[in-house]
Amino acid sequence: IMIRAIKILRDRLKIDCRLDIYGSGELRVQLQQLIDELNLSSQISLNGFVADLPAKLAESDIFLLSSSWEGFGNVLVEALGAGLRVIATDCPSGPREILANGKYGVLVPLDDPDAMANAIAEELNNPLAIDEFELREHLNQFTVAKIADEYLKIAQELVN
Repeated sequence: IMIRAIKILRDRLKIDCRLDIYGSGELRVQLQQLIDELNLSSQISLNGFVADLPAKLAESDIFLLSSSWEGFGNVLVEALGAGLRVIATDCPSGPREILANGKYGVLVPLDDPDAMANAIAEELNNPLAIDEFELREHLNQFTVAKIADEYLKIAQELVN
């Protein structure tokens, strides 16, 4: 979805941008083939695993997540915490909760590269206004300490 969105941005919307994809997985060869097929190798890089993702996030303007499903999108919390604007697919479990129904980032429909391209263009030209204090308060609910406390409460309820 992200790869096709970059093609739309370049060819249809005439916006030049760069996409860096981090991580590894079994689809790497297929993704590279799509990048090559769409003639996007100068705009898109498959960077593989990086140990210091926060440093890479700091070099970016917008974070994209194009998942069809998520358990908990911790990377969205990391991206928001790094001050990035976020555009994510509205997949089951995670993005809608983390982005507070679109208050802290843009949600786009699943499997819709046109919607993602349009959201990227809009964020580049007219960024979503986010209250930084409210965002920090919102992100506090996703800290390790807060989640650990919640697990302890559940464990104590089960024991009692």
